[in-house]
Amino acid sequence: MKIVSISNRKLCKGDFLSKLEDISNSGVDSIYLREKDLPQEEYLKLAEKVLKVCHNCDIYIVKYIGVAKMLGCRNVHLSYQDFIEHQDALKNFNNVSVSVHSLDEAILSQTLGATRLVTGHIFQTDCKKDIPPRGLEYLRSICNGVNIPVYAIGGMTPNNVYTAIENGATGICVMSSLMHTNNVDNLVKSLQNSIF
Repeated sequence: MKIVSISNRKLCKGDFLSKLEDISNSGVDSIYLREKDLPQEEYLKLAEKVLKVCHNCDIYIVKYIGVAKMLGCRNVHLSYQDFIEHQDALKNFNNVSVSVHSLDEAILSQTLGATRLVTGHIFQTDCKKDIPPRGLEYLRSICNGVNIPVYAIGGMTPNNVYTAIENGATGICVMSSLMHTNNVDNLVKSLQNSIF
């Protein structure tokens, strides 16, 4: 099982860069630098710092394709809409991750060159308190409908991770718990061990 860490500096306890460095050393597959509220120039400055301290996992630039190109980062994560609108700008990337919210979006994303998908939210999460989760049947339909890795997002804990994997997910995305924890290594290990 692979783990994607979704960054959120507003939820981070302690120094943000130190937290991301700890996460990059913990055995996660990748970090998505998801500070979408930052203007592009500020995001660029932050991304430069992150790339300097995070060496042991893949870093994905979220939203800002131009920033990824400027920094020579070959991994991007986009909303479905941005992915559709910016096809011409994505030709030289190694990994193109796309957020999808239906089977049709998943299939078209794969057809147009996405290399991985993120879908959810699968379980109840504080990030979307008023929106019902899509659930495991939805996750299974996405995983069965495409031939590229699918990462489940939304309410992932050591108590439910195994059900996402059982229903076809390659891995999971975690934001709040990794930003909050005082012990990144323990949390990552507990997530990894929960599927055995």
